[in-house]
Parts: sequence; C-alpha cells; structure tokens
Amino acid sequence: MQENGLFVRPNLKGFLIGGVFVLAFHCVMQQIEGTTLSVPNPTVPVSVVQWNEGDYLAMLDHVTERPTSEGYYKLGAYFEKQKDFKRAKIFLRKAEALSELDDDE
Repeated sequence: MQENGLFVRPNLKGFLIGGVFVLAFHCVMQQIEGTTLSVPNPTVPVSVVQWNEGDYLAMLDHVTERPTSEGYYKLGAYFEKQKDFKRAKIFLRKAEALSELDDDE
C-alpha cells in the first residue's frame, strides 16, 4: 500500500483540548451575559407626575448605566413637569438619538 498524505490519523488530544476551550469560552460568555441582563429596572412610579427627587435620581442612575430611549423620554417628561425646559430638551434629544439608533438596528 502506498503512503498517502490525504488519510492521516486524527489528533484526538487536539480535538479534546479544542473542545475544552470552546466549552470554557461558552461558560464565560454565559456568565457575562447573565450579569449584564440582571441589572434591574428602577422601581419608580409609571407617571412622572408622581415622581419625587429620589425617583428622578434612581432613573438617572439607571439610564447612566444602561441608556434607553424610554428612560430618557421619562427624564425629559419629568423636567417638563418641573418647568425646566432646557434640561427637558437635552434629555428628549438623547431619547430621539437612541430611538433612531434602535430603528437602524
């Protein structure tokens, strides 16, 4: 029989080590995804009319950590209620920019 380079014995150690690396990478990625998804939403009243300073600060902290257009819209509405139209406009612009980014995806 001729020696043919096409048929060689597989390196079983390489397959085993590669599988362990893939498994470890998968476990690490699941843990990272789980910690990022576990950031709870702040417990604030649905209507910004009922918000107090603590609710505002809780929402601001939440939006700082995980920016969402909904959070910025709520902050803008809160400042409109407080008659601070300059800050309200800033937050509403941020909300519009984020909603446009979400629409593009």
